[in-house]
Amino acid sequence: MKFKNIYGILCIIGGVIWALTMVLRETELANISFIRTLLNHAPNLSVVWISFYMFSSVYIDLTYLYFNITKRVFNFKVIFCLNGIILLILVVVEYLYIFIKGTRFCIWDIFVSLFASIVIVGIALFFRKETDLSFLIGKYRDATASES
Repeated sequence: MKFKNIYGILCIIGGVIWALTMVLRETELANISFIRTLLNHAPNLSVVWISFYMFSSVYIDLTYLYFNITKRVFNFKVIFCLNGIILLILVVVEYLYIFIKGTRFCIWDIFVSLFASIVIVGIALFFRKETDLSFLIGKYRDATASES
């Protein structure tokens, strides 16, 4: 049994978490310190899953459709590189937030982002025997269409 579009499901979960965070920040629940902490760090979890899905989809579309590359291109190296790029962008954004808002660096935001990246890599490791992991994004290469 092949699992299809697991990263797409993570993207939807990330969007729901993000929306719930924005709604719950305006309620009385935000006054409870534990929930306030969760609401402060939940968007970092969401942004990793959403951006990974978007970057992966663009990468697969570029390699399969536009550059017509037929060998396996969505593998562990690509997943690690995309995660590294996303985490680098998050660190840069965290530092920009420090300069704009004048707040201090929050290491917990980075830890939550690392956890989200570990979930992405863990899913890929679960399917380590597959040669092409593009089915995790829900994008498939149609080999019969290119042969005819």
